[in-house]
Amino acid sequence: MKQMQELTTYQNQIGRTVVDSVLQEQRLTITVEIARGGGAKELSAQLEMLLLGLHVNDGVRLLRVAPSGTETTRQRLVGFLSQDPLDGLWSAGNGIVRLGRSAVRFVTPEKLGPAAVEANQHALGLIEVADAQLLTAGDYERWIEPLAQATGATTVLYGFPLNGESRFEEIKQRNRDLEAVDGIKRHFRVTADQVSAELSGYGERMEQARAEFGEEHPTFQSNYLLRPASANGPLLSDSQRHGLEGVHARQHEPSLGQRTVASIVVTRLPRTEDLAAPVMFNSPGASAVVTIAERTEAGGLDLVEHRWLQAIDAGSLARRIARVVDDWRVEHITVDDRTETPTFQYLLEYAVAGIAVEWAAPSIAHDSYLAMKLLTAVNTGAVALYRPDGSPEHRTLRYELENATASCDADGLRVLQAPGNEGFLRGLLLLLRAIGPAAAQPIGVLETALAS
Repeated sequence: MKQMQELTTYQNQIGRTVVDSVLQEQRLTITVEIARGGGAKELSAQLEMLLLGLHVNDGVRLLRVAPSGTETTRQRLVGFLSQDPLDGLWSAGNGIVRLGRSAVRFVTPEKLGPAAVEANQHALGLIEVADAQLLTAGDYERWIEPLAQATGATTVLYGFPLNGESRFEEIKQRNRDLEAVDGIKRHFRVTADQVSAELSGYGERMEQARAEFGEEHPTFQSNYLLRPASANGPLLSDSQRHGLEGVHARQHEPSLGQRTVASIVVTRLPRTEDLAAPVMFNSPGASAVVTIAERTEAGGLDLVEHRWLQAIDAGSLARRIARVVDDWRVEHITVDDRTETPTFQYLLEYAVAGIAVEWAAPSIAHDSYLAMKLLTAVNTGAVALYRPDGSPEHRTLRYELENATASCDADGLRVLQAPGNEGFLRGLLLLLRAIGPAAAQPIGVLETALAS
């Protein structure tokens, strides 16, 4: 059962501003930035609890918008309501929590439209938006702003700076401008130092996050330091690329007793309907990059080999790949086939029968996940390359790492590769799927902190 926690000074200041705006019908739009783990969700749940209680007989409605899979405020609220003497006076179901005649509706941004239409039919006291930096200008201007104006609701946007170019950032600036005119505080920024001064143990967890993410990691910059991450820049800094270099030698055969994984990036297939047919004249043929890594005792990966394969047709390429992974006794393969050719997929799976094959479906969300995982893995030492050997494979990987850039926006971290890339960086990224959460992501960093 979730117990209410005593609010901090900064939580109380924000809470009083929100409650005053609701009760006095000030209709404020309030922006809130609190360093991750500093209590934004606890504050939100207690605000909902208080307003439901104050309006238990009035039929007031509250609306909370949060991305799917990230919302825990509903569970906190239900935990509060489950305690005596409220037991039996509330109910929860279908995304709605009720207390008496009042209710909170929890929706994802994708369901915002229908929820806004329904909410417009009731007295609406408060609209809350979690991860407001991900909110599109269209969603805000089409649904949230008109709904607040029509119902007289107070709006609270909880967010992070992201890259400094989001709609949330524009609203923050507007709030600062309004504060300078009328003196009413509308924007709250609570830094990690402020949180650490009031939450015991936060400073240690902050340093753990810094060590695991790395100072320049976009997540650490935006969510913990409350600084805009660079919208565009190198994927890896010079120091990060240096840290990626290992001391182990490149291998051409597996070590005794080592578990190996591989990624395959198919870079070219014949332009012919019959992919098993020989290539004629100047057809470019088929090619792929196989990246092989050994699992370390700590749960990370050491890259130990690259094979840059060329073949006259898709069938030959599949068989060459099969020989490599068989020689290396690979236990798992991740394949990126941007050609999305079912015939080749069948040929490869037939050739490597008995080995687990995972096809990586390209998507913005998946690519962002891999890019963030690379930054975390580099900063934590969870992945290392074999030491430079002067080979074309190592030089090509180094070139792709040095020239790759990253764009940070609401869709995540996008990797932009230099022209002429041959799939070596992509192969490295795909291998990171084999690193378990404990090795690649912070363990409970600030997420389970007091009032996170």
